[in-house]
Amino acid sequence: MAEAIGNPVLDHFIKDLIIQILATIAEQERTESKRRQAQGIKIAKEKGIYNGRPKLY
Repeated sequence: MAEAIGNPVLDHFIKDLIIQILATIAEQERTESKRRQAQGIKIAKEKGIYNGRPKLY
């Protein structure tokens, strides 16, 4: 926030609230991305395309 409201307690509360909202959104995005990736891997395995990570020797 570029401008402070004036009340330090309220400023701190609003900043914390914004951080929590952004963290929740980021967590949801990550969960959705992992779900889509798992779905794609499942489909690829059914088609016989995906064999997993190659083993390093």
